[in-house]
Amino acid sequence: MRRPTSQLIVFASLALAGLPLAGLAPGVATAQPASAPVRAALVKDTAASCVRSQVVKPANFSRTVGAIHRYCDCYAQKLIDTLTPDELRASERDLSPAVRAKADAATAACASLAR
Repeated sequence: MRRPTSQLIVFASLALAGLPLAGLAPGVATAQPASAPVRAALVKDTAASCVRSQVVKPANFSRTVGAIHRYCDCYAQKLIDTLTPDELRASERDLSPAVRAKADAATAACASLAR
């Protein structure tokens, strides 16, 4: 699976609209959002954006929808688990090199699930 560049743009453009960013504790050392409902919403929205962007890519036409869902579920979980609350907030404006590196790592970790 190719690097999900458009997926990153979708993730950034989510602007986490409708999600309570106040639920993310600033400066927390762990990458986990403060509350399970916030994390669940972030994972769900990121996975859904991923699926939407991946199913329209010609390189993925030979993949099953199930394989794309497995990849995107994995990608969303890994990405959200590694982003800090500050990175989540900053991703509303721009994706830093650190966030792009985390997205690339999530892609690499999950790519085999798309086969």
